[in-house]
Amino acid sequence: MDECHRAITKAEERFFAECNTSSVPVIAVFTKFDALWDDAFGQLKELGLTGMESKRMAPEKAKEIFTNMKIWERLCETQYPPKDWVYLAGVSTH
Repeated sequence: MDECHRAITKAEERFFAECNTSSVPVIAVFTKFDALWDDAFGQLKELGLTGMESKRMAPEKAKEIFTNMKIWERLCETQYPPKDWVYLAGVSTH
């Protein structure tokens, strides 16, 4: 996974492995989710979809790609897993 697709750092993995937040729920926030949209768009184009179709379907395909990366599963296997997660897209646009 290259830098723009870096979903979880070693520091974040360490946090969920070592930091007991007790009764305070921690929510994992995956930012830059829209970086996966480009990959999804490319995959859809390779399947023969038009640009318009690929653009429309890219967000859903990006969710599929994210799910297949098994990042949430990895976090759930830690000693102190997050309570839930959310992804954000477009946070770097002004």
